[in-house]
Formats: sequence, structure tokens, C-alpha cells
Amino acid sequence: IHLISNEIRQDIKLLDKYIEVQTIDIALLPPAILNDRNILKLKVLVVGGDKTSRKVLENYNNNKVKVINAYGPTEITVMSNICLFA
Repeated sequence: IHLISNEIRQDIKLLDKYIEVQTIDIALLPPAILNDRNILKLKVLVVGGDKTSRKVLENYNNNKVKVINAYGPTEITVMSNICLFA
């Protein structure tokens, strides 16, 4: 588990570099830090906390990143019922 500093969390380029250096494959991220130009190099992206734009979702899918939408009534309810198989 990686708890990322605010500096890294708020800068998509720093976050991308951190993910690469730490060889992170799966991340749970809020849509507010994602954009459709900088695609993080992940195998699985779990999004929750707010709606994710269609363009962001399409760009991740086009880059072969499996996207799991965990946004729901309460994220803990959704997340507690998700099982990932690698």
C-alpha cells in the first residue's frame, strides 16, 4: 500500500513517475486528479469518489488499462464487494 504525499498526488506527472518507479500496477484514484492527456501506466485503475468523464475512461480503455468504476452510493460499499483476479 502506498500513501502518496499531497505534492505527488496533486501533480499528474509526478504521480505518473512515482507509479513507474515504484512499479505500481493497481491504483484507486479519484477522477479529479485524472485527465485525458496523461494516461497513468497501470494495469488496473479503480476510480471512485465522483463521476469520471467518458473521455478519460475511453482513453484508459484505449491504452489497455482495465478500469473499474467504484463510484456508487458509498465507495466503501462498492469496494468491499469487488474482487480482482490477476
